[in-house]
This record gives sequence, structure tokens and C-alpha cells, in this order.
Amino acid sequence: MSHHWQRWCRFTVLFLANLLLCISIHNWSSGQWIFSAVALEMPTVISTSQVQLVQRGIEFYQAGKFTEAIATWEQALPQITTPKDKAIVHTNLAAAYRQIGQLPQAIAQWEQALQIYRTQEDKSSRKALATSLTEQAQAYSDLGQHQRSITLLESAISLAVENQDPLIEAAAQGALGNAHWALGNYDQALVAQQTSLKIARQLNNTRYIATALNNLGNIYVSQATRYSYQAQLAQLEGDDQQTIRLTQAANQDRAQARTFFEQSAQTAQPLGGLEEVRALMNLNHLIIRSHLPISAGNSLKELTRLQRPLTATEQEFIIRNGKRVKELLVKVPDSWEKAYTLINLAENYRNFESGAGREESLQLLEQALSVARMIGDLRAESFALGSLGQWYEKTGDYDKAMELTRNAQFAAQQINAPDSLYHWQWQAGRILKATGDTQDAITAYQQAIASLQSIRGDLIAANQDLQLDFREQVEPVYRELMELLLTEIESGQQQNEGSALKQVVDTLELLKLAELENFFGDECVQVAKNKAQSNQALVEGNTAVIYSVILGDRTQLILRSPNGSMRSYPVEISQPELEIEIDRLRYLLESWATEEYLPQAQKIYNLLIRPLEADLAAIKPSTLVFINDGVLRKVPMAALHDGQTFLIEKYPIGITPSLTLTTSQTLNRNE
Repeated sequence: MSHHWQRWCRFTVLFLANLLLCISIHNWSSGQWIFSAVALEMPTVISTSQVQLVQRGIEFYQAGKFTEAIATWEQALPQITTPKDKAIVHTNLAAAYRQIGQLPQAIAQWEQALQIYRTQEDKSSRKALATSLTEQAQAYSDLGQHQRSITLLESAISLAVENQDPLIEAAAQGALGNAHWALGNYDQALVAQQTSLKIARQLNNTRYIATALNNLGNIYVSQATRYSYQAQLAQLEGDDQQTIRLTQAANQDRAQARTFFEQSAQTAQPLGGLEEVRALMNLNHLIIRSHLPISAGNSLKELTRLQRPLTATEQEFIIRNGKRVKELLVKVPDSWEKAYTLINLAENYRNFESGAGREESLQLLEQALSVARMIGDLRAESFALGSLGQWYEKTGDYDKAMELTRNAQFAAQQINAPDSLYHWQWQAGRILKATGDTQDAITAYQQAIASLQSIRGDLIAANQDLQLDFREQVEPVYRELMELLLTEIESGQQQNEGSALKQVVDTLELLKLAELENFFGDECVQVAKNKAQSNQALVEGNTAVIYSVILGDRTQLILRSPNGSMRSYPVEISQPELEIEIDRLRYLLESWATEEYLPQAQKIYNLLIRPLEADLAAIKPSTLVFINDGVLRKVPMAALHDGQTFLIEKYPIGITPSLTLTTSQTLNRNE
């Protein structure tokens, strides 16, 4: 899943990202809510000048001029003395701040409104309290604080039920479903969204029905992705039965998701607007996604390539949906959602090989940049600039690509957004590598990893299901840096090979920690790391460590001696061939009653261990510790055979996912 799509989806699936604007933005002049879905009591105890100021802010907001709307409402606020009137302006301000991505300010404005509504006893204030809780909860979800969002939404639902307000209940249930969805709690998410859909149908509210159907589709897409990820792990472990079961479950959920998206698009068609846009975009994305490999590659080329080309029918379907989306967006005011929609629509067109598709993609990205700048959203501007940089990167215009990428980095730095910054540092590294500036490329990759390390814990806390995007959005950064460093060593451009190998190993250790942290989704990895042994323990234990590094075009073994010195050894076989050989050994080992596996065990020994034999003999380690990568994790190293003896007969063997997490303890064989 691309980072642009992930960000667009994370925002647009929020059930009331735009629907609840009807509740938070009041049309003071007409006595009705803008985009009104609920009629509430309007404030009346204000002067004509105050009405004019607030109305001017409404007009700015409707035109997508959110910063002007904020300035106008901030000017009006001190002049208003009635508490409920103040609360209304606070909710307006909150909505505008949210539109430009300033979520802490939005939350603060809703908090002030909530404090006022809690002191009021009338029915309209109780309804407004439930509404404001729902909106504030969604802002917390935007920040990744989903558990806090859930607590607020449960309160909002209780209030809505107490107030006998089914529309707000439907809204809060939808937002609750999205919070659970973001945490990967799919069963709870489905229950909440189905409840929201049921209420919406009882109310015959077409807009809410379309949105709930779309959100249900998103949940099934995420469930399918999880099953695909688990199927990949099962395949890696050689569990064919489990692989088939999980793959079937993934396919069933994708089919269910498509049904929901189609129903959402059909329901929303009479309405037009963003509800139909979301469903059509999700349909396009689902089709494109179905052509991508389950296992992402380790380079930009592999990440963006399709497993098989789109059929002519599929291309026609995607183009038709794209045209409809563009028609709808013309009528939609500028907003962050419009900017991200344009970015993701551009990615749809970029999947077509035609020059017309590429040019269409460029125009959409330039339009997205214009929208982001118009509303003053630096985060959206950063993504638009970075996406433009990637467009020029793919066309080979590296000077223009680097200029745009640097600007994207600057925008991300201005708002302290390392979650987007690392993408552009990574992109800068790729561009520099392509232009032959290897040293600067290495520096850019190291900066990207530093940014990633600073947010890994926050990402996991924000979304337990981010492990499903790990192989696409995180892992390649580490692997491409290792590949770059190893290429430098082989070309002789690294004056200090030992230092460069240490950088490779350090990067691999960071990757292994990130993988485990991503898998477990909690702090257990950090706890284990704090308890791990120091390097001195390896020296005292006379332990040698063998790392394997599997990259797109190579496999490398790195031997670390007890004194810390390192040496690398290329594995003389391609990655696909290695996978075939490892799978064959794994299959033969399951027939434990025979010795059919021995020739294959010797073959793998010759590939992996034979090149190290002389150095191992010189080191004479007391223990060998293997830190295996990828398919090599399938290999029981003890079973490797040199033609006379098993490896376990030569050395005590240890296997660990990461040396950084390893503790050593002497075994008392008498116990």
C-alpha cells in the first residue's frame, strides 16, 4: 500500500470527516446548519456585526479558504458573550483547523466547546455535546490516539441513545468502527459499522448508508491484507495447508470488499460529492492492488510493478471511474481530502504505460499541490511535492526530481512530520544513487532510517495493523542501504571494509528489531533489548556470529569474529534459486526416517558454510550464532552436512532473530 493511499484512506474513511461539518459549522444568517443533516437550535443573542463576522467566516470556509475563516472567527470570538454562541464558534474553528491539518488546535477548540456544553442543561446542548465528542474523537484518531478516541465515542453513543438521537448515534458508531479498524480490531469494527448501517437504513439517510458501506469495504480490504500477510509467513514456514486456507480467506474478503464498494458507489451516485468519490477510488485501488505481488520487493521498481498487467476491461473500468472522480472533484471545495484524492488518482493513472496516462498523472499532482497551498496544509503540500518528485524520478529527470524532493522534505520538517519526512529522505537516496552520488545517497538513507527509528514506537502504538505495510513502506529503506554499502565494498570504493560491514550489520540489526517490534506491536522487544548482553559477552564466550543478508540481486554472509572483526562472503546463487534449494531441503527433512535429505544438506552446506570454513578453523569459536534472513530462516543449520559430519557436531549452534536481543547464560548440564 502506497504511503499516499494509506494517508488518504486513513482520513477519508472517518465516517463524518465531512458529514459532521454539517453539525460543526453553523449558518448563522439562515438559522440552518451548513450541509445540514440535523436541525438544531441556533444562537440568537448576538449583534448584527457579530453575525456578519461569523457569516464571513462561513463564506471563507465554503470557498476552501480555511486560514481566512479561522482569522475571521478568532476576531469574532472575543465579542461574543453568550456561552452557547461561543461554543458554536469554537466548533467552527475546530473544523477549520482540522481541514488544514492542525489537529492539536482543532482538539483544543472542541475541548472549549465541550466545557461549555457540559454546563448547559437544555436538549440542544446535550445533542451538541454528543456531536462535539464524536468530532473530537475523530481528531484524536487522526493523531493515532485511537484508544482515547474509542473512550470518547462510547460516551457520545451513550449520550445519543439517552437523547434519542439516532443520527448522532449512527455517526458515533461509524467513527467507533473506524477507530477499531485503525487498531486492527476488525471484529469490533465490523459490529460498529454494521450498527451504523442499520440505523442509517432505518433513517433512510442515503449519505450515511453510502459511507457505512464504504467503511465496511475498507475493513474487509484490511482483513484480506492481513490474511495475505499471514499466508506469506505460512509459506515461509513451509505450511502449505495453512497457506491455502489463508489465501482463500483473503480472496473471499477482497470479493466482499468489492461488493461493499460497488454498493456504496451505487448508493452515493444520486448525491455525488465525496461519498461517491471515496467508493470509486476504493474500487480502483482494490483492482490495482489485486495485481501487486503479496510479498513486496526490496526496491522502488519492485514495489511499483504489477504482478500481471491490468486487462483492457480493468483499465477501461479504472479510467471511467477516474473521469467520474474528476468531474465530482470540480464541484468539491478545496480541502485536505481533495488534495489527497488528487494525489491518489494520479497514482492510478501512473499504473498505465501510455504517455497520456503519465501526463494526466502529472496534471493531477500539480493540481493537488495547488489545492494544498491554497488551504495552507503543509502536510498535504509535502506529499504533493514528494509525489511530483517521484514522477520526475521515474521519467529520469533527476535534477527536477531532487528539487521537488528537497522541497517536500522542507515542508515536512516545518511541521515536524517524520512519518512523511522519511519517505522523501528515502526518495532522495534513490535519486542520488541513480546519479552516481553514492556517498550522499548513503547519507540520505541513513537520515531516512534515523527518522524511521524516531517514530517506530509511535507508529505501532497508533496502528497495530501497520505490520501489514511494513514490507512496503519500511523494510526496503533498510535493505536498499545495505545493498548500497555492499556494492561500495565490492567495487573497492570503501577504504575501510570493516567499518562498512559494521554499518551493514548495524542496519540489519535495526531492521530485525523493527521487524520484531512490528510483529509484536508492543514494548516487549525494547524490554528484551535492555536485558541483552553486551559485545564483551561475545568475546568472553568466544562466540562467532554469522549474519545472512538477502537482497534483490544477491545474498551475502557476514562473519563476525569474537573480537568484532568482520568479513563478507557472497553466496554464489541467485535469490530465486536459493529459495528453491532451501524449500527442497525443508521438504526432504520432513522424511526423517530416510537419509534422502543428506545430498541436499551437503549442497546447502557447500553454498553457505564451505566458503567460511578456513576462517572458522582459524577462529576456533566455542559457539556459532546464526542470524538468518528471509528464506534462510527455514534452514535448521544443525542439519547441514559437510559430507562427513553435521555442522552441529563441529560447533554448538545458536539461532536468534537479532543479536541486540540476545542474552547468554551458561547451561548447567547436571540439572
